[in-house]
Amino acid sequence: MQKSISRLTVAVLMGSPTLSFAQIDLSGTLLQANGNPMAAAHLVIQNGPRDTSLDVPVNEAGHFAFTLDEPGGYGLYATGVHHETLQIPLILTDQKKVELHIRLQANAFALSPDTLYVVFAESDEAVQMQRIQGGKYTVRLDTYADTLAYRIRYGYEASEWRSDKIMAGTMHNRLILDDSGPFWDSEGDYFSVVDTPGETHVDITYDL
Repeated sequence: MQKSISRLTVAVLMGSPTLSFAQIDLSGTLLQANGNPMAAAHLVIQNGPRDTSLDVPVNEAGHFAFTLDEPGGYGLYATGVHHETLQIPLILTDQKKVELHIRLQANAFALSPDTLYVVFAESDEAVQMQRIQGGKYTVRLDTYADTLAYRIRYGYEASEWRSDKIMAGTMHNRLILDDSGPFWDSEGDYFSVVDTPGETHVDITYDL
């Protein structure tokens, strides 16, 4: 069965049913709308008959695999950096294997930014960025540790500590999943982390 949704496509292929309740193996792909892998992506599985909470990483090729202990109703959240998070109600009965192929659409506001702020992961403090040549945005920040974790807020005043227009930056040494949720809204689920050992400041750039 293939199911199309306006912002993405989800294809679900069910294996042969079995009469006994056993573990269920799930596997598949989580990709961009164009079929390419994302820089970082995860599946988050919540609820279920035993109040499950499971984070499933997606590899560099966009593939994932995990096992659930028993049938039941689960909430599956597909998230990728700079892409919209998708919530999928997952009802599992007596399947032994389930295959999922999911594609996410890019965040529209990430493609056409106006005013941008760097938001510190530690304090939620926001500092406005300056637009420079070539459509890039930049800001110089003081550093007080060996790493700096941040996200980018789009089009909101710095005094507003929270909005749903927030995303990871494009400058980072690595990306970290924010597993505090909620995953069903449009808030970005990743932090950009920059290594700053021995540095007193760092220039953060957002590059389209």
